[in-house]
Amino acid sequence: MNAHDAIVDGFLQALRYPAPVTDGRIEEELDLDTIGEAEAEAVSVALERSAPVGEQINGQPVDWRSTVTVECFARADSRNDVPTGGRASRRLHARVYERLSADRTLGGRAWLLSEPELAIESRPFASRAGVCTALYEVGHRTESATLEVA
Repeated sequence: MNAHDAIVDGFLQALRYPAPVTDGRIEEELDLDTIGEAEAEAVSVALERSAPVGEQINGQPVDWRSTVTVECFARADSRNDVPTGGRASRRLHARVYERLSADRTLGGRAWLLSEPELAIESRPFASRAGVCTALYEVGHRTESATLEVA
């Protein structure tokens, strides 16, 4: 299996099982603009970039540092004491963070899962929506001269 796909699959599996971190969608490369007004939460996972670590030796496995973006979309709901979209999205990311922190190897797929860098975007007007974007650095390995999982 392609190692980069395996990393994305590791994120998706961690967020979906044994119980999903949200009742909303958890998908790879979810277009947040497709989220309907009735959806309160959603999580999108996407591989952003990847680069080999250090010098490579012919015939030896290759170590990689990849950046995975996790976007947590949530709407404010005054009934649940969540006054802003930013707070709602950060609460959802807190559940994502706790789940990912429970197994920093992503089911044995990675040797590193860093603390995330966060960015918050609140959407104005009636949507009362927010998006917390988390960038996770992941260390993983491939076989020599392929992108297959080592």
